[in-house]
This record gives sequence, C-alpha cells and structure tokens, in this order.
Amino acid sequence: AEPGRLAAEARRRAHHGPRDPDEHDPKGRGARPGSGSDPGTPPDDERPLAIVQTSGSAGAPKGVILSRRAFVASARASALNLGWREDDRWLLPLPLAHVGGLSIVTRCLLARR
Repeated sequence: AEPGRLAAEARRRAHHGPRDPDEHDPKGRGARPGSGSDPGTPPDDERPLAIVQTSGSAGAPKGVILSRRAFVASARASALNLGWREDDRWLLPLPLAHVGGLSIVTRCLLARR
C-alpha cells in the first residue's frame, strides 16, 4: 500500500472508526487471521501501529506512521545500547503522545518489566 493511502486511512479510522464493525471487536468474535486481534495468530509486523506527530523542526508538523516492527527494532536497539540489569526500573517523564515516552513503554514491554 502507498504511504499516503495508509496515512489517509489511519486518519479516517481515528475520526470515524473501522469500516467493518467486526474489524474492532474486543471480544474477538470478528477476529480475522493475521489481524493481531485473534490470540492464536501473530500480529502483522508491517501493519501501521501508531501515528506519531513530528515536532515540525524542519517544517510543518506531520504524522509519521510507525509499524510494530519499527517499535520493536527501536526498543531492541535501545536495550542493547543501554543494557538491562535485573533490578532496573524506568521513570516515564514524557507524555505517551511523544515518541520518547512510547519508546520507554515499548522497552519495558519488550523486557517484560
């Protein structure tokens, strides 16, 4: 899919919700294989996971679509760089709307802490 189409679809979903009512089904009744909503199937690593706003330092702010693979790769690289000890704890001083805040949560989830 084209990045522009993915961004437009993500914005539409954020405002209007899914096109298909079964696409978001918290009880799993409408789960589709590979959608990530069925606990028996792994999530699609390339599917858009979040739209994070840029700061606009090089122009107007814009939404950047990040996949699950991008979050996991960033968390793994950061964990390798920083290292982990068994008694480590993380403070989350950044908002979850900031990519820095999301990266702390992702690192902790990846390390199961």
